[in-house]
Amino acid sequence: KLVRAGATRYNPAFILSNIVRDVGVSTVQTENGAIAAATGLPNAVARLAIHHIAAITGRSHDQMVALYERTGGSTSGFMRQGTEEALGTIRKVMKDSGHRKALRIGGWLAMSPIKAITTLTDGLETAPRFNEYARTMQRLGHTNETIAAGKPVPYAHRVRAANSAKDVTTDFSRGGLLGRRINRYVPFFTATLLGTDKFFRTAIKHPGRTAVRLTPVIIATILLWAMKRDDDEYEEQPDWLKYGFWSFDADGDGRTDVRIPRPHDWGWVFFATIEATLDAIYREDPKIITDYLGAFLSRAKPNLVPAPIKTGAEVYFNWDSFRNRPILDEGML
Repeated sequence: KLVRAGATRYNPAFILSNIVRDVGVSTVQTENGAIAAATGLPNAVARLAIHHIAAITGRSHDQMVALYERTGGSTSGFMRQGTEEALGTIRKVMKDSGHRKALRIGGWLAMSPIKAITTLTDGLETAPRFNEYARTMQRLGHTNETIAAGKPVPYAHRVRAANSAKDVTTDFSRGGLLGRRINRYVPFFTATLLGTDKFFRTAIKHPGRTAVRLTPVIIATILLWAMKRDDDEYEEQPDWLKYGFWSFDADGDGRTDVRIPRPHDWGWVFFATIEATLDAIYREDPKIITDYLGAFLSRAKPNLVPAPIKTGAEVYFNWDSFRNRPILDEGML
């Protein structure tokens, strides 16, 4: 848990990358339209924020968000795991009133900034899921107004919307007993398997729809590669950066200063494969494909080495297995 928390919940780079990747994944895997998945996110973020602020201050809540949380749709996120303590504090705050409530809120933010930040990031991660939930409920004939008016929501509709919300990115609440036990000692074991599982389920079930949604991004990736193919810095980039991000030289100084994370499975299988193939043909170097396949397989397979053993071995041998380079250069030893 400590390794996983340090690499994810309290790592700003991971938090931002994870949110961007979730947005990209949700536009491919949504059941309610890719455009709606993308354009509805700002509204989803606003509704979640307003709902929780209203809950703390004792005002009326967003009925759709409240139903979403009661149904369990918000418990399937990666960042959501382990937030029980922060949520418990918020529940205590909600029970107070007047100036005491204000003091409790201020004290919570002042004394627990990490809890406040992680609660915020949990909400950002929840936005694509809640957006999918609200769109599914709307398609089934339920809106915030109808729920507030007391119109009953059939149990089957609640389950269907909650499952759609969980499955629009990666449903981390899935997994068997064995996988959960391994996950205690091997960080991200189930995360790797669940992402690959959802990738294949979506591609097999909706091949045509998936191709249509990916085509504009594939074209943009090819155009970006054409712009950078003669760039020495691009050629020297490590595989995790070259194939895991869309990178730009925004200010024209010849150095990459903007990185947009690519969705893990969709990015490597489609965008990175095409990019590596084009690069190998252009440079007449088949080794580029070999190196790419090695990087892809290394990223795709779940790690089976417990975290303490892996971390200890990397420190002892001074080798970063993720970036395939020394942790400290010879001049620093």
